[in-house]
Amino acid sequence: MAEDSEHRTTARHPLDQEVMLSTDSTFRLCRVHDISETGALLSVAWFGLGKKTPVVLTMNLNTDGTKIDSYQLQAEVARVSNEGTAIRFADLDSHTRTALEDFVEML
Repeated sequence: MAEDSEHRTTARHPLDQEVMLSTDSTFRLCRVHDISETGALLSVAWFGLGKKTPVVLTMNLNTDGTKIDSYQLQAEVARVSNEGTAIRFADLDSHTRTALEDFVEML
């Protein structure tokens, strides 16, 4: 049986952080509702996002408890619903992937 593409394989952690969500043609400030190593749920008003739309999430990651750096996380829209916009991270370089994993582990 094929695995459901929306099936979560990593734990979600609540988070309330303002971030920038951008596409090729627009950008919008929004809030992260929760995050995992594989994606995030964003509280963002609809602005033309559809499933599989490529996006970039720019957010601050505190990876060691003291230093905060800004990262650009490549992603695509997994779903848009009344709960928010779910994105799935993709094509992260090793430095960004490690920073995201360290950040999520600290939550």
